[in-house]
Amino acid sequence: MTALAAREEQGGAPACGNGRSDALWFNAFGLADLVLALAVATLARFLLVTPSIEPLRLLPLALVGGAAVPLALALHVVSLGRLPPRRAQEAALQGPEPPSVTRDAIGAA
Repeated sequence: MTALAAREEQGGAPACGNGRSDALWFNAFGLADLVLALAVATLARFLLVTPSIEPLRLLPLALVGGAAVPLALALHVVSLGRLPPRRAQEAALQGPEPPSVTRDAIGAA
């Protein structure tokens, strides 16, 4: 992601398509990262691997799993919910529809 931003800042063309698809990919990878982190932490807890994850159960590290992860999950879901639908985005790019001309409108003029 950083390489894409650096390429764009240097005056190169954006590496990806539109902003909507970039936001979808960003949120998909973010959600996948959170799910994977939770799965690995759960497995590490039950498999009793060394080094232990006991320090993560104590403050201040407990705030990462207890507050930061749910907050990040909620922000990804809200971000996905606020994306405009594809049709609305295409309509905004095309602009307003021209008024239709009818026979009555021509006769009244």
